[in-house]
Amino acid sequence: MPATRSQPRRPHSGSRRDEVARLAVLHAADDLLAEHGFGDLTGSTISRDLVDALVDDLLRPRPN
Repeated sequence: MPATRSQPRRPHSGSRRDEVARLAVLHAADDLLAEHGFGDLTGSTISRDLVDALVDDLLRPRPN
């Protein structure tokens, strides 16, 4: 028998940026999966790919 909640769930209080971050992780994982296959897909490789993308974005020249 499932446990019942005595209090209702709190509404999600995170920012919309959380969804952007979630999608970025999913896209990085998908890219790595397509490029290297399932055997090389780890949390470390996904995070490394995300950091590389963030650094590239930060260092990209911007119009003034």
